[in-house]
Amino acid sequence: MEEQLRAQLASAALVFQINDDLLAGYHNAIVWLGDLHTWCKESLTCLKVIEFEGPILHNKYYTTAAKTSIDLHLYELFEQDGLPKETKRLPQTEEYLMPNVEFDGIWESLVFDTDCKSDLIWKVANMERAMQRSNNPNRKKDRIILLYGPSGTGKSSLCQAVAQKISIRFTARYSVTKLIEIATATLLSKYFSESAKIVEEIFKYLARTCRDNPDEFYAVVINEVESVTMSRHKGLMQGESQDTLRATNALLTGLDRLKCSPNIIVLCTSNMMECMDAAFLSRCCTTFAINPPARASKYAILRDQLQKLIDEDNITHTQEIPLFEGAIEQQIAGDDKSGRRLLDIVDLIQAITQNSVGGRENSARFLSRLPEEAIELFLRQEECTLEMTYTFMERLLRAGQDNALDTDDSWGYEKVDERNVVTKDDELLSTEVRLKGGNKRKRFRVTINGDVFEAHEELSKYLANISKRSRK
Repeated sequence: MEEQLRAQLASAALVFQINDDLLAGYHNAIVWLGDLHTWCKESLTCLKVIEFEGPILHNKYYTTAAKTSIDLHLYELFEQDGLPKETKRLPQTEEYLMPNVEFDGIWESLVFDTDCKSDLIWKVANMERAMQRSNNPNRKKDRIILLYGPSGTGKSSLCQAVAQKISIRFTARYSVTKLIEIATATLLSKYFSESAKIVEEIFKYLARTCRDNPDEFYAVVINEVESVTMSRHKGLMQGESQDTLRATNALLTGLDRLKCSPNIIVLCTSNMMECMDAAFLSRCCTTFAINPPARASKYAILRDQLQKLIDEDNITHTQEIPLFEGAIEQQIAGDDKSGRRLLDIVDLIQAITQNSVGGRENSARFLSRLPEEAIELFLRQEECTLEMTYTFMERLLRAGQDNALDTDDSWGYEKVDERNVVTKDDELLSTEVRLKGGNKRKRFRVTINGDVFEAHEELSKYLANISKRSRK
């Protein structure tokens, strides 16, 4: 039946947008699917076009009127949140059978300014293809991909989405695909030399498992990888514990053990790429910069979240919110319609971001929560229209109540003023800084005697320790 469906879709003159469900439109679905329509409606939850290479008609609509090659994947989602504790070999990890209902829809919800989603999935697929086709069983290749950028830009979600997609694409080659998420906080032990042993144990297990199960594929995700890959040179200069340095050495050795395994990929995320060890960075076959969303991406994120609320009947609205291009047309025409109104909110966020110290409004995490949080905060009746939602979002933004969305408890500081202070014995540098943590802002004055750069580094480390203690 899969071959019949592939042939039917290849011969049909489809007109669609990416992520459209071809089963959703009744009349089009009958024309496109022909005699297979009834089977598809009974057997499939949805039939989506995820990726397409071909001509664009208008406003991101695509057509397959010409002869088209179809790559079709039929799959079923696992509904188990995670593997039971008794079946897990590593207590420091979370393991999932893929594709999993836990990660359904994440890929479609992620919006970036670049085509990093497609580039990333093809990078993984092509690496696996090259390793499988190689006649050299001892061929070695680093299979580590690093995603770096500010907090809240979607790095961890993108790793999960990639694991979901490759599990679907690899169904013909692998009987099982597993996602293994490693929390770096669990790798660092308070007991001397234990951290290195934990890291070594994990990667020995991964290497052995890949070797013993060649028909299974493993996607390993390491979030906040800088915790175990901090520069060893800087660590020695700053007096870091030998245990941390041993953990970094163990990680590098462990990653080298995976070089000969074609059935594994390691996806890492970091907010602090500049602090990482050069030896780790050299092992990353590819790095992707995941930056805060620009104007068009901000609009797309907010539009997707609003459409979800409309589909769930949390917002009353009968028409679809236009895409970014349509909103631009409404703005140029001076129309006060849904696209223009949402674009005005995006421009308000852009203006706030320029004057915001933390720039929280610039993160995809903030944007994805904004519509629903605004409704929950300001709605005072049963029904909520789209125009009411827009008003609530503007009210929240203008009133500076974005702290209701901010769950970041990290501490940092910014320099406000700096001047020399002459004392009896020495000339000191007096620096006024503003301490910022979560939703708090405090000013205090620090007097520095000695190297200014080292003093600022020490202050950063001290505030980082405050952050760790406040999260415990």
